[in-house]
Amino acid sequence: MSPQSLRNGYGGRCRHNTHVTDPAEVALQFVFHINRQKLDELADMMTDNHCFDDGVNSVTVGREVMKENWRRYFELCPDYLSHLSAVYSRDNHVILLGSTTGSHLQIPWHQEFEESIIWVAEIIGERVNEWRIAEVTKAERAKWGIPE
Repeated sequence: MSPQSLRNGYGGRCRHNTHVTDPAEVALQFVFHINRQKLDELADMMTDNHCFDDGVNSVTVGREVMKENWRRYFELCPDYLSHLSAVYSRDNHVILLGSTTGSHLQIPWHQEFEESIIWVAEIIGERVNEWRIAEVTKAERAKWGIPE
């Protein structure tokens, strides 16, 4: 399956559902909107004080600020996609394991696809309160109970 086919609903296996309450479903819906670059839907899924932590050195707070940041990121990286390989739920936290293609790294997609990443979503109701990116390390895996 090509990266472009995944933009259109994970090859047809993922459907848009506007009323989800299971934290894992909320997080998957958020990724769905990221992959389709649907800014309004993405922003609608954020809490007012939504927090984005890039895992390096930047934390951004606020729905409107993050909507603008996503708009700029999609403009910079129009082929950006998140590819999920595993989903774990811990109360209101959802831990997603996967990789990206088309990101700001500007390396061949097959090379980028080999680099694993962890996303941690804190879910409140039907909204994402925090979206955090983390390196796949033994410590991060242990923290969230992700098997090796």
